[in-house]
Amino acid sequence: MLQTVRVRVGPTLQQAVGRVYVTLEVSPGLTPKGLRSAVAQQYPELALLLGSTLVVAEGRVLGETEVVTQDEVALLHPVAGG
Repeated sequence: MLQTVRVRVGPTLQQAVGRVYVTLEVSPGLTPKGLRSAVAQQYPELALLLGSTLVVAEGRVLGETEVVTQDEVALLHPVAGG
């Protein structure tokens, strides 16, 4: 059974894909790495931009080995500032 995940993409990714959200149908047990891979497969124009993105769910960054269980996550580039 597939899981629908709504992915909010950060500003840089929005420019490339032309929208704020993308929707994926994925197998349960997906990790952040798998999520990035699924996004790159479905939206090839984002592939080169995904390497440094963080997967954020419910206000926190998911670790690379965690399973994405949420129906909505965000793909964001890290930022620094002061």
